[in-house]
Amino acid sequence: MTSIYTVPVSGGAEQRLVSGAQYGWGLAWTPDGREIVFGRAGWLANAGWLWKIASRGGEPERLQFGQEGVEPSIRENRLVYARQVVNINIWRKELNASLSAGPSDRFIHSTRMESGPQFSPDGSRIAFESTRSGAYEVWMCRSDGSDVVQLTHFNVVSGTPRWSPDGRQIVFDSSVPGNTDIFVVDAQGGVPHQLTIEPSSESVPSWSRDGHWIYFASDRTGRYEVWKTALTGGSAVQVTHQGGFAAIESPNGRFLYYAKSQTLPGLWRIPTEGGEEVEIISSLEAGHWGYWAVVENGIYYLDTTAKPAIAFFDVNTRRATRIFDLENRPAKEAPGLAVSPDKGTILYTQLDSLSRDIVPSCRQPALPTTSEVSIQSNRETKRIVLKRMKHYSSVFLRLALGISFLSAVADRFGLWGSFGQPNVSWGDFSHFVAYTGKLNWFMPSAAIPALAWLATCAETLLGVALILGVFTRVAAFLAVGSCFYLLSR
Repeated sequence: MTSIYTVPVSGGAEQRLVSGAQYGWGLAWTPDGREIVFGRAGWLANAGWLWKIASRGGEPERLQFGQEGVEPSIRENRLVYARQVVNINIWRKELNASLSAGPSDRFIHSTRMESGPQFSPDGSRIAFESTRSGAYEVWMCRSDGSDVVQLTHFNVVSGTPRWSPDGRQIVFDSSVPGNTDIFVVDAQGGVPHQLTIEPSSESVPSWSRDGHWIYFASDRTGRYEVWKTALTGGSAVQVTHQGGFAAIESPNGRFLYYAKSQTLPGLWRIPTEGGEEVEIISSLEAGHWGYWAVVENGIYYLDTTAKPAIAFFDVNTRRATRIFDLENRPAKEAPGLAVSPDKGTILYTQLDSLSRDIVPSCRQPALPTTSEVSIQSNRETKRIVLKRMKHYSSVFLRLALGISFLSAVADRFGLWGSFGQPNVSWGDFSHFVAYTGKLNWFMPSAAIPALAWLATCAETLLGVALILGVFTRVAAFLAVGSCFYLLSR
């Protein structure tokens, strides 16, 4: 955690302006001393940028330029900075039963950033996150690295993919709604389904071993804790209460392993049925929250107590064994380790290059006033409120329309009373058949009963689909179309 402070030269109390894991990348005063320009960077794609904040405090704002910018310097009204370019790739080693490793090879690589590898349950495919399309997206390939396919096309940061236990779905996080939320996509491709809609940040998801639950980290309580939600929907359940991030269940489903946060060291675990948390590995360095993998008898993890290396911690003997040293620096702030189901292959993420170029100086831009920052904050609040109102409104309309369809079906089978009673349109199926004949006078009379049954089945399916939220877009279009048809008659 890095913070930016100001303190009077003549002495006095210091004032903290901003804190975060990515703020230690240089700063500079504006000539009038009213603002501070600073660099914010990290290992994630497009994480580097120039920001500014008032010297008296307030909300920081990103500059209109300065992508990948660090170490700013200002003289008069000119600004110059360094542009930092990071190249991260996925490497591979073969393992054997004696916990030794063969030669390494750069497995999934590009000129951009590749990270977060995860084997499918049968070991035949690998999901990973990549910026080769311009922004972090979820990709997939065969276990030999061939047939690379892009699964998401959000054009915003989307990643940390995890396979479902049956290998048919992949859960991941994405900031496409504006804040980070959890999504599920079919492993064969298709439109992702959004699981979380809270205004807080939900990220780094994973599956329970039975496939019924999805774990994720959320800061809805003010700090990151591990939560879980059912795949079928419903309210999320808080799992940890003393900090939690990037949780993974053990293969037998008895324990849940997790880091404390993005900026704290150590690996912890808690029984899935509830109980006290216990620190398992204290040497896991802060920032490497995703650099470990749980197998049946232990944990592979990144050991940085000496030269960075991959080590194995045996949960039975409580002993750690260094397996092999890394060729380059390990990547931070991203999932970095995966072990194949047969424990014969290990994938790990390395920083292969880090370069900086000086960007020619440019005019230092006008900075926002306090009122402008307040307006931006109000707009963000309105955006969150409108997003939630839109969601609840659509749920209400969907339920109302679905119940209307099922109520009409119940009417034609006499569930609301006999024909002629108040608020009863048909009362039995024979009257509904007669009604169908009036609406479709142009049809042969012999086809009317079949048409009545077809309409009844269709309305039943539409009602159920709308209530359950299945194929909602298709069901909504068909429902609106049927309403227009009835009105036109």
